[in-house]
Amino acid sequence: MTGDVAIAQHIDTRVLTPAAPMQITVNPNVATTLLFPDSIGGAFGLGLVSAGAHENSQTAAQGSVALEHPEGSPLMVLHALAPGAKVVMTVLLDGKLYVFDVASGPEPDLAVTYVLTDPRVRRGEEVTEEDVRANRLRYDPELLVGYLRRATDAELMRKSSPELYSDYSVRQANYTSESDWAVTTVEKIHRFGGQDIIVLQGTVQNKLQKPLIFDGRSTTVQVVQEVHPAKLTDVMQPIPAGQTVPISVVLQGDWDGSRAHLSIENEFRIILPAPVTETPTRYQSQETGHGYPPKFRVPNPESEGKEVIPRTQTGP
Repeated sequence: MTGDVAIAQHIDTRVLTPAAPMQITVNPNVATTLLFPDSIGGAFGLGLVSAGAHENSQTAAQGSVALEHPEGSPLMVLHALAPGAKVVMTVLLDGKLYVFDVASGPEPDLAVTYVLTDPRVRRGEEVTEEDVRANRLRYDPELLVGYLRRATDAELMRKSSPELYSDYSVRQANYTSESDWAVTTVEKIHRFGGQDIIVLQGTVQNKLQKPLIFDGRSTTVQVVQEVHPAKLTDVMQPIPAGQTVPISVVLQGDWDGSRAHLSIENEFRIILPAPVTETPTRYQSQETGHGYPPKFRVPNPESEGKEVIPRTQTGP
C-alpha cells in the first residue's frame, strides 16, 4: 500500500515563533484548519494552490498543497493534494512574517489554534489602587490583641466560630533561648495567613535573684538567621526572682511593612531585651550608645543535626 493514510488527527494550541519554522502535518484525506490571532495579510510559497485552482489539471500539476483563506479572516485551511506533499509557506500577520514547514504525513493536524504567547505562562496583570489597598496589611494594636485572643482560645473558638480560622494553622514546639537574666521557651506556634500574623506562646524564666523588668517593645524573635521585631509582647511584669511565667509574642509583616510570609515550620526563639536597670529602652540605648545589648545563647540547628527548613510560607 502506498501513500499516507491518516491514522491520527491532532487538535492543538501552539505559540507563534517568528524566529524558527513551525511544523504542520497535512494529509490528502484530511482538511487542516489553522486559526491565527488576527486576520491574515497573505500566504505565499512554491507549491501552494489557492482554493478551486487545484481543479484545473494544469494548475494542480504545479502544486502539492491546496490553500483556502476567506479574505480578511484569521482562518486558513490546508489540504494535501497528493501523498508526500511538502511546501514551505510564509504567512504575513500583523506586519510580521511567520514560516511554516508543511508536509504530508499519516498523523495530520486537524485543527491548530495559534497564539502570540504561551497561555500556560503567567503574565503580569494590571493592579489597581483598590487591589493594593485590599492586599495591604492592616497594622492596628486592637487587631493584634484580637489575634492573640484567637490563638489563646483557638481550641474553643474554632468550634463556635470556624470562619475566624479559615487561614489558621498551629503546631507544638520546644525552642529555648537563654541569656544571663532569662530563659525563654516557645511551646506553641500559631499562624494566621490572611494578615501575615504569627503568635508565639511559651514561658519566660527569671534567672536573677531579684524581680525582672524589661521593655516589651524591644522584644525580638530569631527566625533561623533573621531577627524580627515583636509587634506585641504579653507577659506579667515584674517577674519574681527565679519564677517562670507565661509569655505571648505577636509578629506581623516584615521590617519594611511588607508581608514576611514566615513559615510555621521555622524555629522561633524569643529574645528579650536587657533588664531596665541596665538598658531602660532600646531607643535610649541606640541614642546614647550606652546599655548592654541582649546576649542570648541560641543553639545552631545544623550543629544539633537538624534540617534547615524554609523561612517563608505562602497561602494559609
